[in-house]
Amino acid sequence: MVTLAVNELGRVDVLVNCAGTTDFIPFQDLDAVSDEAWQRLYQVNVVGAFHCARAVRAAMLAVGEGVIINVSSVAAQLGQGSSIPYCCTKAALDNLTVSLARTLAPQIRVNGIAPGFIEGRWTQDGLGEKYSGIKQAYERTLPLGRVCQPRDIADGIVSLITGSKLVTGQTLTVDAGMMIAGFQVKFD
Repeated sequence: MVTLAVNELGRVDVLVNCAGTTDFIPFQDLDAVSDEAWQRLYQVNVVGAFHCARAVRAAMLAVGEGVIINVSSVAAQLGQGSSIPYCCTKAALDNLTVSLARTLAPQIRVNGIAPGFIEGRWTQDGLGEKYSGIKQAYERTLPLGRVCQPRDIADGIVSLITGSKLVTGQTLTVDAGMMIAGFQVKFD
């Protein structure tokens, strides 16, 4: 992937690690959380991001700068979301963001973005028939009165890329105020 980008475009300036996966498992159902689920989520949500960052490092250092953005989730801080393994892997991704920021500075800045509830097919497919009720519950209680749209997350990512060159090791929360609302939605 990196070789193709360098051959076709001449350089790599930005990497957005946005691949992610989950299993929708009620928190109370500890027996439903398999070792395979832990391993799969960790491999995709954390190890995959590490491999991609490592892969672009040389290309970014060759031009003297670069930006890596890891897409996390407010689930990392709230301990609420689709499943316990998901929350834990996103918390690990936040730690990877800080670790890589220290390691790759000063040439490469590494930051994260932590979305809240995002309206869309992926969330709808995962929540099934509960989707509309959960979305409406959030919209009634979030300080900004609506859930995130994919565009809101994209805007946050662009701001981390094009904004201050002195921001690294940070995770920007884009959640319409979910972190400050104190509202918890049950996913079971």
